Amino acid sequence: MHLPVAVNRNGEKLSKQTLARPLALEDAPAQLVRALRFLGQKPPAYLAAGDLPEIWGWALQNWRTDTIPRQRSLPEPEAD
Repeated sequence: MHLPVAVNRNGEKLSKQTLARPLALEDAPAQLVRALRFLGQKPPAYLAAGDLPEIWGWALQNWRTDTIPRQRSLPEPEAD
């Protein structure tokens, strides 16, 4: 199984070296939901306000490998 890499506008993999924005711990649930969407999953919108165990539980029950984008890289997800 291949997972796409998030890249910036210049096509560079997001990393500290390319000055990618750090993730904010206080926004972890919304960021995890955004990552699931980036990976082709379809979590319900209400999960962004949930807690991490609830989101991971949903992801484990609903994960679909056939919806993961086939591209090697994708533009970084837009902030909500």
